[in-house]
Amino acid sequence: MTTLNEIRGHAVPPEAWPARAMPSETRDFTALDYLRFIHPVGSHGVVRIAARVNIGTGRKAKYVFRERRFSVKRIRLGHASVVSALKELSFHTFCTFPYPKPGEPVPEASDANFTSICANWIDLDYYGVQGLAGLSKGDVLDIVQRRCEEKRWPAPSYVMSSGRGMLIVWLYEVAPREILPRWRAVQRTLNREFEDLGHDATGMSPTHLYRYSGSYNPNALAPAFMMWPYYTADVRRGTFDELAAAVMPVSRRKAKLFVAEKLDGIAKRAAKQAGRDRARREEEVAPTTAPAAPARKKRERVGGHLTGRSYWRAIAADIERLRAHRFGGKRMVEDTGRSTMAFAATMVQAWLLPACDLDGWVRDQAHAWGLDEEEALSCTSGVRKAARDAANGERKAWLKKEVDPRYRPGPKRLIELLKVQPAEMGAADLRILVTAERRRDVVADRQATLRRSRGAKARTDQQGARLAIGVEALRLRREQGLDRPAIAARLGVTTRYLDTALRDAKAIETIGTVTAPDKPIKPRRSHGSSRGTSRAKVGNTSGDATVALVAPEGEAYTGDVTVKGTYLPDDARCAPHGPAGVSVPEEVSA
Repeated sequence: MTTLNEIRGHAVPPEAWPARAMPSETRDFTALDYLRFIHPVGSHGVVRIAARVNIGTGRKAKYVFRERRFSVKRIRLGHASVVSALKELSFHTFCTFPYPKPGEPVPEASDANFTSICANWIDLDYYGVQGLAGLSKGDVLDIVQRRCEEKRWPAPSYVMSSGRGMLIVWLYEVAPREILPRWRAVQRTLNREFEDLGHDATGMSPTHLYRYSGSYNPNALAPAFMMWPYYTADVRRGTFDELAAAVMPVSRRKAKLFVAEKLDGIAKRAAKQAGRDRARREEEVAPTTAPAAPARKKRERVGGHLTGRSYWRAIAADIERLRAHRFGGKRMVEDTGRSTMAFAATMVQAWLLPACDLDGWVRDQAHAWGLDEEEALSCTSGVRKAARDAANGERKAWLKKEVDPRYRPGPKRLIELLKVQPAEMGAADLRILVTAERRRDVVADRQATLRRSRGAKARTDQQGARLAIGVEALRLRREQGLDRPAIAARLGVTTRYLDTALRDAKAIETIGTVTAPDKPIKPRRSHGSSRGTSRAKVGNTSGDATVALVAPEGEAYTGDVTVKGTYLPDDARCAPHGPAGVSVPEEVSA
């Protein structure tokens, strides 16, 4: 158990704490070097360090987290108690928690209690993605770097090899907990961009535990270490505002303007509604001599009454359909998101079942998830604890409000958590866990089914019947020479309907018809040319201008030719008499 003096770092005077220089190469980082490097100067509070301890053997085996907490000051100064604890533990948090008060329990490691944070990250389990299992970590790192360049995002600060997977980290100066809404938005954007590389959707919480450099991963039989960059000096640490400005598609200023416009629109609509309500009340009070309007028939309700329980039941049904679609109703196998499926299903059932029945439900579903009962209870322990707290009437403080302590996942969160693909939404017939495009298709199908149940015909049937009438009308026109009114009377339709049917039939008839190519257009003869013309005779000029004369073949023309109104350049001077006998007047030649 961590004592208060150990947390605050006052058990041993600072003079006794050893000083250690930071290694120049990241691969030489020890666990203490790594934590000192992660938490910069200016961080306050305590860091959670934990280890996963296995309890029991065989089918009864399960694991729990054993944790200790040390102040950032104590870690940065490298106290001996921290060094000894790091040898036994393996995980740490990127955030800090408040100091415990004397006589009070240690604050819970929840999102509502952390005080500061210094990183965003992506946990890539690419080895479980089809087509990526054969890639090396260097290849995956190249994909990440290229994608960041294409998106014009800052390059990651460093990359940690955690065993089989990789942890991509963006470090920045310590930021307070007030950035939590923006931090969540940045975290969602980063992870959503790398969904195809097998990102771990459970690592979206700022209090999540990750392995530190120098620890050993027994599942992968490999140590955890910083694989990139090679030199410590190459690790870049910016600010959270810089990262958010580059990653988020909308800046803070635009977001504030959008919220202001949204609130302004809400206020205007509320004012209009208040005016309508006031006018309605005045009409009810004022006497009137006009006859009362007939009561409007109440619209028939379609479907059942929707409540919170029906909403959670629909989500639970979607999760079960998704599991049945992926595994054909059989038991789930390893590396297919068994723990994630159990976690998501239990979060939803916590809103449907009493807290006392939730443990039994998890035990019953453990076989379908491919887990032992103890494993299923272990990976859903937080959800079940929150359900028990809610049953006992406890409330949780969240952003200065008291809320239900149970997890409340939305459709978007569950889609990211379960990595639901658009093709699966239609194949599994999901109703709630769908994208906006799929939701529009579902609504259209539902409306079509409702219209058919009320006697409406399908559009394809109507088009087929209209096309058949159009084909018959064309036959009657060609064989019997009937006009439009006669054809409409023969077929029992209106002329307007007949015109539409003829148009459709003609359009279908022209499909596949080969039209004759257009005849080539002969070039037009030049002005003044004739069959009896000979080659042009060019007269001599005294300047740059050239006068061409065309005369028909035959006897030579010996008379004088006078040209009037001919355009000549200003600098051109024609001879008064050329070889062809051309005489240019003085007013033209001048």
